Order: sequence, then structure tokens, then C-alpha cells
Amino acid sequence: AGASDAAPRALAGASGARTDGGPADAPRQLESRYGEASKLDLPQDSTTGCVLDAREAQDRARVPAAPDGTALRRVLDAVGAGAPAQRSPRWHDERWEEVTGSKVGDVVNDNAGVAHETLTDEYVHRRRREVRTKATTAGILGEAVALRKLAAAYGITVVCNLPMVRADPHDKSAPFAFSPDGLAILPENNEQVLVEVKTLTKAGATAHEDGPPQPHRDQLQLGMHVLGVRKALYVQYLRHEDRIVVHVVTRGAGWLAFAQPRVQAFWARVVERRARLERARADHPAASRRHR
Repeated sequence: AGASDAAPRALAGASGARTDGGPADAPRQLESRYGEASKLDLPQDSTTGCVLDAREAQDRARVPAAPDGTALRRVLDAVGAGAPAQRSPRWHDERWEEVTGSKVGDVVNDNAGVAHETLTDEYVHRRRREVRTKATTAGILGEAVALRKLAAAYGITVVCNLPMVRADPHDKSAPFAFSPDGLAILPENNEQVLVEVKTLTKAGATAHEDGPPQPHRDQLQLGMHVLGVRKALYVQYLRHEDRIVVHVVTRGAGWLAFAQPRVQAFWARVVERRARLERARADHPAASRRHR
């Protein structure tokens, strides 16, 4: 797609880093963990961009070159290998074998208490919850609108409809995985950047002007770690104002060291409880069938 270099200049020149994250942590430590979040202003130049569907052959032919090992090549290869589409039954099932973006914040920041115990129990029993409400439907529709607005406003190519990607399929101790909302390809140097969209559906809702709140910060860091990219675009779509607010978030060098041992401890509990449950079912098959 043709585009000016306004978007890369805006990304490179973003300022106003946010590093605060709570009174218990020093700002420098949090910056190392969560990187920086800077609001991305609209470029002054006229720009053009496009949104391409990774699952449409015609769109894939228009995707800029993706060398082996890059985030874009990995997601395209996963599509080619038959990875399930987002929100499909198979996709929901596979998510119970990974720690994904929607769960990682609870895993790494709540190692005790009711919420963490509930999450562990959901993983052990693989309890799928697919409750579709007006808000979730609006969020799904808003994601598509936000990606189009992002591409048009900043003159970038955005590849959407991407599968779940695993950080390391062979690492069973900390099974990190991520389902990107999109990958942005910057026109100046073809740098690939994670895109995460949050739709604000309520009338009168206000954007997080300082960048992502805590639950979303771990999600963004996980996505950058899994995909191996240095930046993410955090896109808030205010549905009732029909506009987007975009922040550039950088990868935190210290996030993995903080998160990995917590995920390993969580996953060890899940695996142990699953094994205990299977032993109980084997010892008492009749009771097991009654409770299924």
C-alpha cells in the first residue's frame, strides 16, 4: 500500500512516557517492566493505508514482504497450516492449553485470592464461557471499524483476522500464546507492530489519555513477547464519538523476568490439579460420568 512516512515519524517522535503503576513499585522498575506509553498524534501529511485480511488469498497477495522468523511470517504460516479462526470453537478450546492475553494479567498480578483460584479452576475444568452480550458484539464490530480508522489516519497497512500464535510450542512450563487484533506494517521500513483494540461502547465513556490501564499493560507486553516485536499500538475506539485514540507502547525489557515465574507457578498448579482430577475419574468412573 502506498503511504507517506508520516506514521513512522510520529511513532519515532512520540513523547510523554507513562511509567507510573502503583505506590509499591519504583517508576524505573515499572518502566523496565512495562516500557513506555506515548500518545500518537495524527500526522499532518495526507496519508493512505489499508486493512488486509490474513485469511483472504487476494489480500495475502498484497501483504508486504515478510521475511522468515518475523511476526507477520509466523501468523501467515499459521493461517496456511490451518490454525483456527478467532472465536471459533476450536480456537476457544485451544486457549485452555495456553496463557493468553485476556488471562495473563490475572495470572501474574493475583497469585492469591478468590480471583486467582477461580481462574485456576476454570483452566483445570476447561470451562468455556462464550457469553455474547450487546457489549461484546459491539466490541467485535468496533474492532473492525477501529482498524480501518487506524490504517486511514496513519497511512499504514494493517493485517487482521489473525490466528493464535505460541511463543514456544515446546515450552510446556510457561505456555505463552497470543491472538493479535492486528499487525501494523509501517511504510517507511516495513517494521511490524502489534495492534490491540479496545472498544468503549458506553455513551459518555472517556479514553485512557495516559495510555493503557494495568490490566491491558500485561496483555500488550505478552503480545510483544510472543510475536517478537518492539512496539504495540494501543487503539481505543470511542464508539459514540466514532473516533480513535492511539498510544505507542514499547516492549519492557524486564517484563518476561517478572511474568515467567508467575506463569510457571500457575501452570504447574493447573497441570497438577488436572492430573488429580483424571486420577479421581479413573478410580470412580461411574461418579465421574454422573458429574460430567
